Amino acid sequence: AYAMPYAEALLYLPHTDSGHFVSDGAIPFVQMVLDGLRGYSVPAVNYAADPHVMLLHAVESNSALAYSVMGASYEEVARTSMNSLYASDYAQWKDAILAAEQELMQVREKTGGSAIADYAFLDKELRRVTFTNGAQLMVNYGAVSRTVDGTTVAAKSYVFVEGEGAQ
Repeated sequence: AYAMPYAEALLYLPHTDSGHFVSDGAIPFVQMVLDGLRGYSVPAVNYAADPHVMLLHAVESNSALAYSVMGASYEEVARTSMNSLYASDYAQWKDAILAAEQELMQVREKTGGSAIADYAFLDKELRRVTFTNGAQLMVNYGAVSRTVDGTTVAAKSYVFVEGEGAQ
């Protein structure tokens, strides 16, 4: 009865667009379709150019965080064919993983586990996401804080907008 009977979760879903000049930006379309049907995650946070920006992508797309970690230290694989695991040392990421998961849990408390109902570009760097429970948040990918409709969103941050579902 499910559209994807063999998939329990989808990992490392894309969060960017093609980057072609005709594109204004990426919307989390696949995530919006899957929301409530299957779990899904952003690409491995520890391999992102900016792990905090990857957290922003998870917040705006209602995605889980994903990490690719190992128990060995990088020094043990540095000069081997596994050299590509340069960012996988769990001991180095443990505290960051716990902090990011805690932050994402706080977001989920406000969204109440509800799906994305609406997604809007306010401009190239600022997005507004509305959830089915009425909670709204604005995500700012820009390098400076922005104020829209009386709500200020710090640079590379997000804020919940007061409204029906906001807590």
